[in-house]
Amino acid sequence: MSSQDLNNPFEAPGPAAPPPPSQDDPTLASPGERVGAASLDGLFAAALALPSGAVWQMGYNDGALVALGLLFFGVYLPVQGYLVAHRGQTLGKIAVHLKIVRIDGGDVGFYDGYFLRTLAFRATTRIPFVGKALALSDAVMLFARSDHRTLHDHLAGTRVIRIPR
Repeated sequence: MSSQDLNNPFEAPGPAAPPPPSQDDPTLASPGERVGAASLDGLFAAALALPSGAVWQMGYNDGALVALGLLFFGVYLPVQGYLVAHRGQTLGKIAVHLKIVRIDGGDVGFYDGYFLRTLAFRATTRIPFVGKALALSDAVMLFARSDHRTLHDHLAGTRVIRIPR
């Protein structure tokens, strides 16, 4: 029986985790690129929400508004979730050539890329008082940290990188 077959508490640890990305990392997305991608995501969401505003202005009943709201939640969120789970990108990130990856550089899945990073974090920002502070902290971290990782990146163990065009 070799010493490798035993759990030796005195054995040297395995390879160290890769260092966190720094500002000098050429693949790291800049704050401007990330804000641009998020703005495009907001425009895509607004384009889907626009019909509900038009219906409301025309004086249609609440049922039409609910139907359009369900269209938004039934189309936009699943499309974004699918794209993040399978490509690591939202519609805005595709347009700006950015990708969400795990901190070790691996691909994200639905749980870390979309559920934790987007849905769970956004849900916490809806908590009265605390939510506003979390949202503000998230935005400040994008500009204050040298690796541009935000609070939702830390929650999910992710970072955003540039990809070749």
